[in-house]
Amino acid sequence: LKTAFEKFSHYWDPRSIHQRTDVEKMLVHTWEKIRGESPETVDDQIPVFTTMVRNRYARVLRLLAAAAMAGLILFAWWLMQPAPSQDWVESRNSKGDRSTIELPDGSRVWLAADSRLSYPKVFGEHKRMLRLEGEAFFEVTKNPSKPFFIEMKEGSIQVLRTSFNVKAYPEDNEVVTAVRTGKVAFVPPGGGGDTAFLLPGSRAAYSAVNRRVLITEAPGDAAWAWINGTLVFESDSLGAIGVTIERYFGKQVEFKNDRLKSYRYTGSFNNSTPAEILEYLSKTKQFTYIIKDDTVIIGE
Repeated sequence: LKTAFEKFSHYWDPRSIHQRTDVEKMLVHTWEKIRGESPETVDDQIPVFTTMVRNRYARVLRLLAAAAMAGLILFAWWLMQPAPSQDWVESRNSKGDRSTIELPDGSRVWLAADSRLSYPKVFGEHKRMLRLEGEAFFEVTKNPSKPFFIEMKEGSIQVLRTSFNVKAYPEDNEVVTAVRTGKVAFVPPGGGGDTAFLLPGSRAAYSAVNRRVLITEAPGDAAWAWINGTLVFESDSLGAIGVTIERYFGKQVEFKNDRLKSYRYTGSFNNSTPAEILEYLSKTKQFTYIIKDDTVIIGE
């Protein structure tokens, strides 16, 4: 477009009109001879005719320049437009609900309660990108040409080949990743800190408070036992257990005595109700509780 504009500009340059004056003069002479006018009269009219021609050329030049400029602006605007955005799917579970999702590449996801997973209807050409808020267990279909990435509020995960669990509730201020098979790389947010590479039987816990990653052994299947309806507590505080009951059973938990939140418990509960869980825990370190409809009151 620029080359064409330069050619037009050169052709219609008013300075080039001076080079055509002799031709115009001859045309005028020829025309006036046809009309029977004298050369003297013709010479007097040449400047007027030439001025008219120059004005016409200048006007055409301005129109062409404006058209070329508009074309350049339109072309530049088209180049600056972002690529069409992908259509994304959002799967959201409320408190008390769980679901299983099959991704476009055949990978499977068990999405926990009070969690949200976003992913494109069709994965990109070079990578598979997802966004997670909450907890999920993944079984990723192997595809070395398309790495599998999970973005979270605090950090991201690159899946090399694996099945694994991710717990990343924003209000918890931490991300916990446990690997069942394969290999996972956890990248702290903002690229700060070292990337943690996890193998089967290992777990990484990233704290958003102190910005550190702690790598430990993952105790058996505890991290993903919830997909089969089993809740496992490992020296968890009663406050944290109350949050888990809210998420997995959709019941609001209220503490009448905040001191009770610091009590710690270890136990495994398979397809148990909130009443069964609390009854068992209250026999270890005593506390009282009442369940009213969708509310659990502890410490009354």
